[in-house]
Amino acid sequence: MILGYIVLSIGLDILLLWARAVLSRFLQTYDSIADAAILDEFKRIARWNMYGALAFLVCGGAGILWGVLLTRQQGLLGTFIVLAITLPSLFISLSTRVLEQKARSLPSAAALQTEYRRVAEAWVHKVLPDF
Repeated sequence: MILGYIVLSIGLDILLLWARAVLSRFLQTYDSIADAAILDEFKRIARWNMYGALAFLVCGGAGILWGVLLTRQQGLLGTFIVLAITLPSLFISLSTRVLEQKARSLPSAAALQTEYRRVAEAWVHKVLPDF
């Protein structure tokens, strides 16, 4: 049970770290949405992050239930394992969220601004991408 929880948590952390790396690379490469090619890359990143959020929600929900069971079955050891795995995930998630916010608030060319805003809003407010 402990090993399964650890494997699931590591998988979720890898998903978060991948999303963080992609966002970081995008933000290091571009400081604005200056042309259609950059907007297309932004859309691709937004799509993958939206799908990743769904996977994270499902697996994360299972992880929470698994963590509760682990804590109840293993007592103090289970609690320590859950905290030791959850806290780094929380910090990775929060730092990734900051990068997401930066990516959604870049300046954009006037001709692309409406579409960029639409994609940025969908990223936050919709479950599935519609762009």
